[in-house]
Amino acid sequence: MDDDEAGRLAYNAELLGAARVNDVTQTGVDGIGTSPMQWPKGRAVGRAEDMGQGHLRVLLDSDNDACVAVWDGKRAASVEFCNPGGGGGGRSPRTRIALIALMVAIEADNAASPSLQRPER
Repeated sequence: MDDDEAGRLAYNAELLGAARVNDVTQTGVDGIGTSPMQWPKGRAVGRAEDMGQGHLRVLLDSDNDACVAVWDGKRAASVEFCNPGGGGGGRSPRTRIALIALMVAIEADNAASPSLQRPER
């Protein structure tokens, strides 16, 4: 993911609003309106990239922290964004919400073209 794409994801996360702790709703921009949050069917999803040998994994751990792992074909790296109120900090709630939305999108892409699906483990 390049910086431009990361910026777009962050912007979309800002539009989604902050997650309410231990709830399945999300607050709209400036706290106006609520809508149900779409959750992934599984706890982990994986998807191969379009142009190379790498792949992306996104998962929710037992604390509902959102974790991302990227494999470029040679090396791996991972990051974790904690659930607000879960004791781990939760300083990036909008990013976490965007990653959960990404999990839902990956599930849909995997259903549409399963050849790019990667193991969840």
